[in-house]
Amino acid sequence: MNRGLLPVYREVLERFPTSAVAPEAQYFAAVAMYKHSHQAPDLVDTWRRLQTQYPNSIWRVKQSFTEEG
Repeated sequence: MNRGLLPVYREVLERFPTSAVAPEAQYFAAVAMYKHSHQAPDLVDTWRRLQTQYPNSIWRVKQSFTEEG
């Protein structure tokens, strides 16, 4: 995974926000941002969007360990 893919993930989210692949793009956009910056907010803030925009997605479940109980 590299930051070079981030524009692709963002394009998917902009052009196809309700598609089946949008939650996956949101998940991996967060990962790409974090791998580049090593800043936790890049990961967590983007995953929060995943939680709110795609709450029933398997990709939301994959990041659910970040949610407070």
